Amino acid sequence: MKFSVNNQDMLKALNTVSRAISAKTTMPILECIYIEAIENQLMLKGSDGELSIISKLPAIVKTKGSVVIPIKTLSELLRTYPDELVNFSIEEGNVMNINCSESDTTSDVTILGRNAEEYPKISLYDVKDFIRVNHDTLKSMIRDTVFACAYQENISPVLTGILAEYDGEVLQFVALDGFKLALRREKVLAGETINQMNCIVPGRTFSEILKILALYNYDTMIHIANNKFIVNIGDTQIISNLLEGTFIKYESLIPKEIKTIVKLNTDELLSSVSRASLITDESKNSLIKMSFTDDKLMITSESDIGKVSEEVNINKNGEDLKIAFNSKFFVEVLKIITDERIIIEFKDKLSPTLIKPVNSDNYMYLIMPVRYID
Repeated sequence: MKFSVNNQDMLKALNTVSRAISAKTTMPILECIYIEAIENQLMLKGSDGELSIISKLPAIVKTKGSVVIPIKTLSELLRTYPDELVNFSIEEGNVMNINCSESDTTSDVTILGRNAEEYPKISLYDVKDFIRVNHDTLKSMIRDTVFACAYQENISPVLTGILAEYDGEVLQFVALDGFKLALRREKVLAGETINQMNCIVPGRTFSEILKILALYNYDTMIHIANNKFIVNIGDTQIISNLLEGTFIKYESLIPKEIKTIVKLNTDELLSSVSRASLITDESKNSLIKMSFTDDKLMITSESDIGKVSEEVNINKNGEDLKIAFNSKFFVEVLKIITDERIIIEFKDKLSPTLIKPVNSDNYMYLIMPVRYID
């Protein structure tokens, strides 16, 4: 097996495929990357058993073949090489020889690999029926929701994922962790050949897809097959297991009877809540208090290290209200919002609070208040 490849192309592909490789695996071979040299290209594969990524890149292939190589060693080595052609050969015993000739230096390195037959079988899916999603749209949808996934599986495994729904026109992602909910929807107008989709995708899968989208500027094709969530981004395919179970009926959490509606500037609120969050007690839910009266919002917090009082201008309709929140959750939501102004809707001081943009229905967030005695 012999091939030559541009070093930067190889590093980019390794960085992509490495997103599926976990250092916590109980199978040492899954700490490696599968490399196959085929006609005029390389195929790289990485997996942790739940998530697999396959990426292709152009190469000068002299002799076809395959091998499994420790990805950390290979990546760190190639980062020391310049952006030029690197030569690879696999000798007897799965020994990889890497040669790179610079202007003043000749580098010749050997890495001990493993037999490719030992690597789990991972095959590309032939994606024919798919949902095509614009590159920037998918990045935005993932960014706006993945932060709301739960990270403790003992809460409920399905809450560690994102509910992905599609009705033939609108793609919608929903994530919630018991304290906050994020909902993001977008019309998908180009290239749809799937009429419906309803599945729960691991939050980790979407987090890795988001990182890969930062490397490539291609529209994305989404496909479901054999209980797998399959995403094509250019010459890269991501294959993820789905989460089994029933997602919480999130619609029932959205308050229907609204008694207080507030409009205000997003950045002003974020700045005030961020300052108030610095003077809070984590043992008391990092609590901040909000008092909505007429055209003013008063935000206060107090702990052993001091106290904060913030005043923000608002437009309010409905009843005055005193309510408290975990400041960390409130800051998380406000940092995601890119709209200049938002609407906050309240039923009462114990019901979920709804946050959404003034001029769009593409997203909404819910935050659970914290009970406190005034």
